Amino acid sequence: MKLSDAISKVSTTAKSQEISIEDSGWLGDKSSAEIRKLNAAFRKRYDTLLLETIQLLGEPSVKYGAKDKPPSWYPETLSLAGWDKSDRTVFLALVHHDQETPIAILFGSLTAKEIAELEE
Repeated sequence: MKLSDAISKVSTTAKSQEISIEDSGWLGDKSSAEIRKLNAAFRKRYDTLLLETIQLLGEPSVKYGAKDKPPSWYPETLSLAGWDKSDRTVFLALVHHDQETPIAILFGSLTAKEIAELEE
């Protein structure tokens, strides 16, 4: 899905959600070297999408990069930027849960209550 469409959908829907902007597909048949290359390519794409998102939403209120400890409410993220909106946080995230699972760039939202529950 295009980033602008994801932002529009998340911003106009009351429920929390995550929308995949791009993903690598399952990586079970990929070598470690291939996964490292994919990670690097997705990191570059995330950085480009982050700049686009900043142009649309302004500077993020929270930002976690590759060298930062991920937020406790989203430990699988490799990088994340979040924007506080009235009743929720919207975010752009680069995620990779496990070696064989897809690398993905997601746009989503969580309410403050959901974040607090995930932090417990």
